Amino acid sequence: MPCMCGDIRCWSCGPAQGNYKCDVCGRWSDEGGCINPSACQIEQEERDRKYVEELAEEERLAREFWAEEARLQAERKEQELCPHGKQIHECNDCMIASDHAYDAARERRVFGR
Repeated sequence: MPCMCGDIRCWSCGPAQGNYKCDVCGRWSDEGGCINPSACQIEQEERDRKYVEELAEEERLAREFWAEEARLQAERKEQELCPHGKQIHECNDCMIASDHAYDAARERRVFGR
């Protein structure tokens, strides 16, 4: 949202009134502008180049992150399958085996077998 303060050195109001600030040296046009415009332009191009490199690196890291996340999700999905290849709590064979194991453990506790 634009500022409405009217200050000629405000980041928003200054340019609206024709007073621009150099991003490199920080001088305003009402102060006479850049002392060395060519040096400021070279510096600004270097900053822009570095910014583009940073964005490219962030994009590369994001791609790596989401690829790893997809791999982990697939791995988790594989772990959710029983030895019979069905969902863990939907396999009748596994439920029967679990019931038998529970009953055997209970009998060992109760009867000491």
